[in-house]
Amino acid sequence: MTTPRMHQAIIVGICVIVVGAGGFGLYKAMQVKPAIAPVNTGVTDQTNVSITNGNENVALANQNGNENTNATVTNTNTTPVAAHIVQASSLDVSKTIQWDGPKEIASFHFFTTQQDGFNRETGGGNGSSGDSTTAAKYYSVGTFLSGKYKGGQLVIASAYQEGPFSSPDFYHVVRLNGKLILLASYSPALSKDDGVSRTNLTVDSNYTIASLKYPATFTGPKSRETFTTVQYLPNEFFDDTYLQKIFIDPTYGQVYVTKFDSTVDTTGALSPMDLSFPLLTQNGFYFRAPDGSVRAYSLNIDFVSTDGVPSVTWLNGAKNVTA
Repeated sequence: MTTPRMHQAIIVGICVIVVGAGGFGLYKAMQVKPAIAPVNTGVTDQTNVSITNGNENVALANQNGNENTNATVTNTNTTPVAAHIVQASSLDVSKTIQWDGPKEIASFHFFTTQQDGFNRETGGGNGSSGDSTTAAKYYSVGTFLSGKYKGGQLVIASAYQEGPFSSPDFYHVVRLNGKLILLASYSPALSKDDGVSRTNLTVDSNYTIASLKYPATFTGPKSRETFTTVQYLPNEFFDDTYLQKIFIDPTYGQVYVTKFDSTVDTTGALSPMDLSFPLLTQNGFYFRAPDGSVRAYSLNIDFVSTDGVPSVTWLNGAKNVTA
């Protein structure tokens, strides 16, 4: 499992500037019909581009100069551009859990003081009374209806490590008959000085929840629309404030994308170092997981290489070499 510090290091590496209209605009540009209006990039002329592995012509803005030029886009790359983030969510086909959260509940003191004096329960240290913005929070997300934990309550225990960190750790904990069972598959790995209380705690390293398992990739309504999961993201709960519905996956349900309109400030999406900017404004594709958390995916842009250069061959035979 990863820590928030690893989250910070990795997400800086995967976030890049969004071009055009972000995730929504790129998705629309890859639709087979109708033809897509050009993106305004500040130049006065446009380039007509034909995508050879699609069924339609897509008009794209000419970013290489001001002359009108016809071009053909050839799909030479199937590696996703690690630009943006999406989510996926699945169904509880086994009916093992009744999902009913997240609902904030009272603390059961899952966290304690680390060796350096930082108390993960209170969010403070060195004799301080704590910090309400970083103090541990507890959310009931479901009740077990059957199986080994029948009658138990599934809780996400959320707490920061000594920071600064962009997001808390999420621990999935079962409360049953006065005992606490940590579900290791959905929690950070325990360590000697992790600030997690061991009182009445056992660890279940094998238990899995079918409805929290998401695919590494999935395909949208059209065959060109493929999405790849982006890992090591900040932990946060789903909120549709910044989102709009884009399509429904037959297995995993409603897919959302960041709104592309004046009501959403996506400035942070253009600032990879601003890890405090909400995940759901990052122009990705998202599912709401049954426990209320987010699953995020990136759109595979099949005519743009990993270094951001569109695979375009101009009618004069020259190949595009600029992003």
